[in-house]
Formats: sequence, C-alpha cells, structure tokens
Amino acid sequence: MNNRDFKGIWIPKNIWLSTELSALEKVLLAEIESLDGGEGCIATNQYFAGFLGVSKSWVSKLISGLEKKKFITLELVYKKGKKEIDKRIIRRTPIELEDNTLYDNSDIPIAPECSDITEEEDNINNNNIYNNNSINNKVNKEDKLNNINIYNNGLQKIVDFYEQNINLLSPTIYEEIKTYLDDGLEAELIIRALKEAVDRNFKNWKYAKGILDNCVANKIKTLHDFEIEQENFKNKKKNNTKKIANTKDYKEVKADMSEKEYAERLRKEKLRQQREGA
Repeated sequence: MNNRDFKGIWIPKNIWLSTELSALEKVLLAEIESLDGGEGCIATNQYFAGFLGVSKSWVSKLISGLEKKKFITLELVYKKGKKEIDKRIIRRTPIELEDNTLYDNSDIPIAPECSDITEEEDNINNNNIYNNNSINNKVNKEDKLNNINIYNNGLQKIVDFYEQNINLLSPTIYEEIKTYLDDGLEAELIIRALKEAVDRNFKNWKYAKGILDNCVANKIKTLHDFEIEQENFKNKKKNNTKKIANTKDYKEVKADMSEKEYAERLRKEKLRQQREGA
C-alpha cells in the first residue's frame, strides 16, 4: 500500500481528542476515510487486520464498537436477485465541528491562506480521488476472493439460517458472527446456537449470543464438543433428579412406626448410603 497516491489524512479535533475512542479506533477511522472515494469504504476485515497488525476478530470488535458509538454506519449489500451478501459498506458519520459546521469526508476544511487552489493542485486532488477509487476497486476484488474463504467457513449458511428463521440480518450482528468465526468457532456450532434459540421460542440474536459466549468461556469450538457438553449436562441433571427421588424424609413416616422400627430403618438407610458412597 506504499504506492497510494495521497498526501496524508486530516483528523478532526473532535476525533483526535476524543476520550471515547482508543488510539487504534482513531487510526481505523482515519483509514476508513482515506479509502472512501465518495461511495463508502468496502475494505474487508482481512485488509484492516493487515493494516493495523491485529487479528480479524479484533477488527470486527473495533468496527462493531465504532458503529455502536455512532462514528460509522454499516450497510450490507446483497447480490442482485439473491440472498447472498456481496459486500459491506462503511461510511463515516458526519462530525459537528466547533464552529457548528458539519464535517464529512467530502468537506475537508481548508486554511484561508490556502483557499486559492491552482490548476496543478486541482489535478493532484483529482488524482487522489481517482487513486482512492482505484484502491477501493482493488479492495473489492480482494473482498470477493476473501468471501470465498468466508463462505467456506460457513458464514453464508449462518446468514441464510438466521434470515430464514429469525429476522433480516443487521450489519452489527453480521460483524459479531464474523467475530465468532474468526475466533475459531465452527459455523455448525453457531447455527446450532441459533436453532436452540428458535426451538425455545427465543427468536433473537441475544439468546444465541449467550450460548456462544458460554462456549467461548468453556473453550468449546466445535459442534461435536458442544453436543458432548450437552449430553454430560443432561446426565448430571438426570442423576440429580434420581437422587432426589430416592431420598426420603423418614421423619414423615415415623408416626406409623415404633421407635425400634424407625431406628432400624435409619440404620439400613445409613448402610445403603455408605455402600453407594464406596
């Protein structure tokens, strides 16, 4: 990316001094803007991961965070006539400057002494726009190639299941699903979590996310491991129920027994418990 033909970036004071944003989020915002040729940034998480030197799952978390903080908006574009996602578009949210004007990536403030732009400078600016669009086109090709790998990991199957059984997929949930995939969770496991939500009549992402967060906490990444854990839980619950059913309060039947019979009953019960404990 060293051959990118642009002079640099300009970061608004509101962004640069924001205590709400981490340094990495500020850099990511700047890169998103530099890749926006006017129609939004279509760079993939894989590209941002290479640029920032972090994992794709971390990029997903950063983008989700920026969207929740309303610094960016996300849009999912579907292939024409299909339910398959073609690309994601990221747009910077316009920022209100101190003079109450709005700043977006098409309205970079110019100092008064530099307001007279020469024809040569205008050509340079046009070249910058052209080259940024060229980068976006290159990123678009990378995005399509990367989508093949993503779909091989089952992302499209997850999207299909979600939209067929729960609701239309929002860009934020799309990013969170990719985070789980990037963290190593099988697509089949994510679909199973969604199915659990549907079967229990909790048709929302929050319920499925709770299951997946529990899987991450317990280092469960495959459907096979999840099913084993579920089976162990059922067996444990079954044994506890059986144990409770076999436990009797002998004080309740004491009234129908003599003291001697009651003492003998307690003695036998104690022996039985000792044998089971051994």
